[in-house]
Amino acid sequence: MPYSFPYGYRKSISNNFQARANGTLNSYSHHGELKVLGEGIIQAEPDIALVSLGVQTRGMELNQLQQENAEISSKMIDTLKNIGISSDDLQTQSYNIFPQYEYINGQQKFNGYVVEHILRVIIRELNLIGRIIDQAVDSGANVINNITFAIANPTIYYQQALLKAIDDATSKAMFIGRNMNIDISTIPIEIVEQSSVPISPYSVTLAKTDIATPIQPGQMDIIARIEATFRY
Repeated sequence: MPYSFPYGYRKSISNNFQARANGTLNSYSHHGELKVLGEGIIQAEPDIALVSLGVQTRGMELNQLQQENAEISSKMIDTLKNIGISSDDLQTQSYNIFPQYEYINGQQKFNGYVVEHILRVIIRELNLIGRIIDQAVDSGANVINNITFAIANPTIYYQQALLKAIDDATSKAMFIGRNMNIDISTIPIEIVEQSSVPISPYSVTLAKTDIATPIQPGQMDIIARIEATFRY
């Protein structure tokens, strides 16, 4: 899809001027076109964390296990809310009942149930991540999946990366023009977006410690890529 650039660049051109090779000149009767690729990278710090916390109970009596699981889960949820997690940021990710079997002397024998309730928790205050995880464990959580960092609104950073990608493509086109002694327009006649707003978070492994678990979110690379067409 052509990128809707704010300066009013043309989004499409006649088929007579279409070029197939990136970074090459394509001559016609009076005009030619040059297509180049541009890339822009913006580094940004994540501002939200997502973690799956849950309670797993095991035993022979299903009703008793479900009740026990519900009580521990409620305690864990109350703890998370007291720390400052909004109800909107707490969501059941899965609730499963797994019958358990074991094999003795080649025969299958029923060995009870596992009841598992997993919550998806969004943490918006990253300085509280370690405390939230540790207190959830103290309140009964015994299932903790890797924490995932993300940016709540990556569009702002992606737009900045797009502008850098356009600058990169323009710089390449001008370099080619200077070295081939041809006059290339500084304004592209077409910009085709080859990337999209990133939604690729990254994960780190968690470990329970005797003190608040230290978590360092680091930075994320937000990358935009475009193909720009210039006329000469």
